[in-house]
Amino acid sequence: MIALRLVLVLSGLLVASTEGCRCFEPMLNTSLANNEIAAHVAVQHEIDTGDEYSRYFLAYKIRAFQGCGLGRKMVVMTSASSAGCGVNLNPNSQYLLFGSTSMEVIKGFWDGREVLVLNINSCQYQRKWRELPHRERRELRSLSPNCKKTCQPRECPTRILGGPQCPDGETIEGP
Repeated sequence: MIALRLVLVLSGLLVASTEGCRCFEPMLNTSLANNEIAAHVAVQHEIDTGDEYSRYFLAYKIRAFQGCGLGRKMVVMTSASSAGCGVNLNPNSQYLLFGSTSMEVIKGFWDGREVLVLNINSCQYQRKWRELPHRERRELRSLSPNCKKTCQPRECPTRILGGPQCPDGETIEGP
């Protein structure tokens, strides 16, 4: 009886002392519904920023399935730990990534200019592209972002590694 109480107390201490990422198992349809961006990307390499809480990767868009504004190049940011819902990305690998975008200045990268950052976490359906079931690949390929054909510079704040750009295939109009 004493041994059982000791086990219960110790297990309670373990549960109470561990904090971490908590979310439901991500699914493709909920990630499509809950995110600004869904894209097939190729991660090139990790960017060393000295940030102990976040990891940054240079990536290239292969295809966007949802969301406008992604240029060819982007920076992908995730938490550095799984407890912070970080995603383990491997350089020279392709992924289906879901997330939101922001403009940020990343320490030690691109001469302190703002770059487009795709923010991701493990609570979304982040998968290696080659591990996606064929059914899901077909479903994704049937999607097409509803983007304008032209944009004004103020409507296209996407500055990928420098200058303003519109999403693929669009042109900048105006001053």
